[in-house]
Parts: sequence; structure tokens; C-alpha cells
Amino acid sequence: MGRKTAEEILAAVSELSLRLSDQATGLSASGNNEIAVLAEELANVFGGMAGTWALKLEQLRDGNAYDRETLLNRLLQENEICSAQKNAICDYLEAHEDQSSMAELMDYMETRLASGAFTVALVEELEIEGKIERNGSTVFRRYASAADYAEGLKDERQKEVLLARLSGKTLEETASAYNITRERVRQIQNKALIGRPRLREDKYLYAFQTYFFSREDFCIAFDEPDEVFYFLEIVTGRKQTDTQPIEKALEDENISVKMRRQIERAVYKQFVVIDGVRILKKRPDLVRYVVSRFCREQTDYQDFLSYYEMFLEDHGLTEKEDLIIDSRTYENKLNACDYVLWAHGKRLRYYPIADHDYNELFSIITSEEYQNKELSARLFFLNYPELMRELDIRDEYELHNMLRKAWPEEDDRVHFGKNPTLTIGQANRDDQVLDLLLQFAPISAQDLAAKMKELYGFDPATSIGSYFNSFRDYYHNGIYSISANALPPERFIALQETLTRDFYSIENIQKQYLRLFPTSEKSDINPYTLNTLGFHVYSGYVISRRYSNATEYFTKLLTENDITNLDEFSKELPYIGAFSSTLLHLRQHREVIEFEPHRLVHIRRLEAGGVTKEKLADYCDRVLNWVGPDRIFTIHAIRREGFAHDLDDLGFDDWFYSSLICEDPRFSARRMGGTRLLYSGQRAIVLEDLLTELLLEREKIEIYDLKDLLEQEYGIVLDKDKLTWLVKESSLYFDNIMETVYLDYDTYFEEI
Repeated sequence: MGRKTAEEILAAVSELSLRLSDQATGLSASGNNEIAVLAEELANVFGGMAGTWALKLEQLRDGNAYDRETLLNRLLQENEICSAQKNAICDYLEAHEDQSSMAELMDYMETRLASGAFTVALVEELEIEGKIERNGSTVFRRYASAADYAEGLKDERQKEVLLARLSGKTLEETASAYNITRERVRQIQNKALIGRPRLREDKYLYAFQTYFFSREDFCIAFDEPDEVFYFLEIVTGRKQTDTQPIEKALEDENISVKMRRQIERAVYKQFVVIDGVRILKKRPDLVRYVVSRFCREQTDYQDFLSYYEMFLEDHGLTEKEDLIIDSRTYENKLNACDYVLWAHGKRLRYYPIADHDYNELFSIITSEEYQNKELSARLFFLNYPELMRELDIRDEYELHNMLRKAWPEEDDRVHFGKNPTLTIGQANRDDQVLDLLLQFAPISAQDLAAKMKELYGFDPATSIGSYFNSFRDYYHNGIYSISANALPPERFIALQETLTRDFYSIENIQKQYLRLFPTSEKSDINPYTLNTLGFHVYSGYVISRRYSNATEYFTKLLTENDITNLDEFSKELPYIGAFSSTLLHLRQHREVIEFEPHRLVHIRRLEAGGVTKEKLADYCDRVLNWVGPDRIFTIHAIRREGFAHDLDDLGFDDWFYSSLICEDPRFSARRMGGTRLLYSGQRAIVLEDLLTELLLEREKIEIYDLKDLLEQEYGIVLDKDKLTWLVKESSLYFDNIMETVYLDYDTYFEEI
């Protein structure tokens, strides 16, 4: 229309609105306030102007004194209003996953001014019209099915082709039946589906095109006839490569909870439930269960095979060929698994590698002390016994196997050789042997091999048989002899004046030397030179000869002050095996106690306040009596229970008291979530045991509530993703849909 026409229409509408408003005001002023109120309600529900509705109500009343209910019922009987209310019922059902209880529907319709009786009448009409259906007290939105739609097509060819495709016939089979091409079949079926209304099958579209359902899985999940599956295949044209596994659908919040529960049936059809633990009937999953159940201690590989065969027999799975293990080839697959540690002699045990924090160990391995060296994992296993106990590593072979699997792929600083050797940086084994010869020659082969073991961790027999072959020219009458050139006097004096401290890393001395003499060679700083400068030479560092050995120096360093902050020491010190061993010895004998991470208090400081070693031991005795044997706990937890001791008045944080427990051989400890998880006994601590204990009391708990419980009751702070992963790796059952942890699958299944 033109501009002038539009302006005339708008003016007329405005004038009409004013007249209607005046009339509504007149009605209210004349005392018919009830009609005015009802008119406002109708406008809010159905739209339009209150004045228009007031006029409509006056016409229905026609001078009679109808009450509100009667008047409203007369109005709602009109076709237009009745149709709007029916549409509202359908819209409500569609917004609520196409179903609702009758009670909920009546509550909703009451907000649209419909009485319960009127709503029931509307539902009955909709049921007759085929738009809804009822099952007991539940009302369902009903749509035409794809088959109904196909049957209603007027074009006979389209009808026949679409029905053939819905019955499961392929494009090729349909084309052959009608003597046309496959492409022509596709064109006819697509044309038949153009402009189709919403069909009953459409509710599955998102899930079907996002996740891969086999026909069997789809029918198990949704209990639908095959034609529904074929319809969805036609309209989505999906390929398996374009979809995700259906297990992922259980975590997809775009899919309703009800539908995810249905999908669970298909996901879990391939599971066997044993003692409440759900295991997928696939070889990798069954193998993992057998290892976790029967191989907690080092187990011979052949014994593992026997356990697996017995497991298949016990659960009627021996006929499934895809579950059988070929003992000759499966060893390599099992060796690569991230839940198995292998030891010498084809022995393995269950060890969930991702369950531990290796940051401290990784920092030790990449510290300056071990740079550019080939080493045996035995060196780290022996030098860091406390850390090995915390990580539950039993020998150097397990350590090497764990490091190979846990080491970040993107970090190329460490390379793993034949178990148990590893190379850190750019190493030359001959240079390492030469360094020892320069330091200790003349020396026998046996003594040199012992030094190789002490400093690099190598087996003496291996050193003598292989590593010393390049140095035969230095070997005579059972003794290795070698000489090194001394530094020029002016350089020797300059270094002597510069190196005034008791401890240096060798790399630090080399850097200082090159700063003093830029044209010199770093190799001038070798064990012989350092010896002549007055230092004991160790692997990667030196100690002044004012001390008889490194242990004497480290002991003095750790005990000369009442309070010691380890962070103030040279950054290399914490990663030196001898330093760690000295610190461990002092802690075990309660000469020093770690009262905060990296901060030590000397026993003399405590004794000055009346706290003796006997009182520290009494604290541990009292804790053991309080918790009893074989219990996981934290200091935070037992304090909440009511445990108290005279030492509590010292004012230290929980870390001090957990340090006392850590050094007591009757307990085990493990760092977890910013605190120490403790156990009254000697075994590896697994968080799963604590989680299982908590679930035994509750049977189920939401993941966020479990996170809060661990923090409040135990002082363990874990983020939700880490905690979820730990739960999924345990024998507990995690419901992805509701993010709830259950004691086991049986408990979960009983609830749903």
C-alpha cells in the first residue's frame, strides 16, 4: 500500500482504541468491575485489548446477571477460543518432551482461565482428533508417523517408493522393483518428503545424526519399529564417519534426560555386571578388569593368562572368539597399557598410572644434577625412597616402565632405552666413565664399577662387561690409570679466589670459568681440576673439602638454624640424591620436622618449649589408637571427629602433624589435593578406597556434593574434572546424565 493509505489505517486504529478504552472505562464506572478484571485477564492470556474483551463479555451477558464462571465458560465455548486453548495444550506438551501428567496439564491450563472440567473436555477432543493420546494419567503429544504420512500421499508413485524405502529396501532394490535408476528413486523419495509436517520420528533427529546408532542399538534404545530407523537414515543421510559413538550421547545435555536414559539401554547392552561393576564385553575392558582384580601384586604373565581364561569360563564368554587372547602377541599390547607396570622377568601388576602426581619426580629427573647423562632408573629408586614409597614404585624396572608411559610426549628432554636405562639431554656414556677415571684413578675395575652404580645406578656386571670396553688402553694389571693436564697457574689462582662457597654445581663453575677466560674450553673444568681446587666431586656438584663428605655438609646445612626454609637454598639442592637422603634421615629421627611445605623446625626449638621426641611419638601413638588399623584419614578429618592432643596448642598447621605421621613406619602417606592422605598401615593409598567408604554410607552422591564433602570433611581440594576422572577409573559408578556417583551399577540400576 501507499504511505497515505498506511497513515489512514493507523489513524483509524488509534481512534478505535480510544473509543474501546472509553467504553471499558464506562463499564467499570457503571459498577461492572468484575467484567473489567476478567477482560484484563483475557487480554493477558489471549492477547488483544482489555476493552475489546469487555465488549465481548457484555455481548455474551446480554443483560443477564451471569457470574464470572458462567460467563467465562460461555466465552470459552466459542470456536476461536476453544481452538486457541487446544493449541496451548499441544504447545505445552511439545515444550515438555511431548508428554505431561494430567495434573500438571490442568495446573497449566488453569493459568489460561480453563477449569479442570473444561481441560478434560479439550483433551478428549484432541484425542479424538488424533493430536494427543493418553496412557493412564499421562498425556502424550501425538504426531503422524512417517508411515501414516506416506500412506496419505496422493501421488501413488511417491507413496509406493517411500513405503518401500521405509520397509528397509535399499535404493538398488527399490530401483529394480520399479525398473528405474537409483538416482530416480532418490529424487522421488526426496520430493515425497518436501513440505512434510512434523512427524513422530522427528524427535530422534538430533541424536540420530550426531551419534552412530546401529539398527539393533536404535531399536533397543527406543523400542521402535524398523521403519523409524529407516526413515531417519533417509532424511539424515548420515555416515558413521560423521557421527560420534553413542556412549558420548549420555553426556550430551542437548538430549533430554528421558532420551539419554533410553540410550543407556543400548550403550550398556554389551556390558557384564560383576559385583556391581559394569564391564564392557570387549577384550581391552575385560583384560583391564582381570588385571585390576587379580594382579594387584606382581604377577607372572602366564598366571595372568590363566586368570583371564578362568574369567571367561566363569561368565560364559569362552565362545566369543574376539575375546580370546593370543598369548604370543598380547604381551606387547598389555605392555603398552597405562594401567600396568611391568617388572623384570615378565611380571606385571595393576597400577593406574594417571592416578598419581609425578611433578616432583619429573623435576628431579630434569634437574641440573642429572643433565646430559645416561642413567639407570635404579639411581632414582635408591636415592628417593620416600618418593618411591609415596608413588608405590617397587623397583627400578617398574619405575622405568612407569616413566616411559607417564612422561609427556611433547617433552623430548628424556629418552628411554632398554629397561631400566634412560638418557637425559645429550649424553655420552664414555664421557661419564672418563669423568670417573679422572676423579678416582688409579682404580680397580670392581671399584670403578661400584662408582658407576653409586653415581649413575648401573649394574656393576654390565659396566665391566660393556661400558669399560672403550678404556682398555688405560687398564693394566687390574688397575685403570689416567692423567689430566693441570690448569695454568694464573687460571687456577683466579678460580680459587672466585670459588669461595662450600657448594657449587659443576655447571655453575664452568660458567664462571668461561666468564673469566672466554677463550678457554669448558672441558678444562673436569673432576681432576675440581679435586685440585679443593672440592669433593660428585655427580653434577662439588662440596668443599672442609667437610669429610657431602652428608656432613648437608647435615650442617639442614640443622644449623632452628627454622630452615628449603626454598632459600640453591635450586639444585632438592634434586640431589644425597641431600634428599640426608633430609629423610633427619626427619625419620625427628631431628627436623616439616611444619609447612619446604619449611623445617629443628627439634631443639621444640625442646626449648617443652616438646620432646617422646611427645612427638606419643602423638603418633594416640592417632593410631584413635583411627585403628587399616583406615584412610587426614589430620583435618580426625580433628573434626574430636581427636585432640596436647601438641595441638603449638599452633602449627595440619602439615606439621601429618609430617609426624609420615615419618612413623606404622603409617603410609600420599599427597592429595593440597594435603596428605594418611593410612594406618603399610600399603599404597588409593583414593578409591576412601570414596568407596563414603559411598557405603550414602549409596549415591552428586559429584559437586562429593567435591564439597572431601574439602569440608578431609581438607582434600580437587577440581570437579579431576574428581570425575578418579571416580570413573574406580569401581564406583558415575551417571554422566545426572553427574551423580553411585556405590556400584546395581545401586544405580535399582534407582532408575
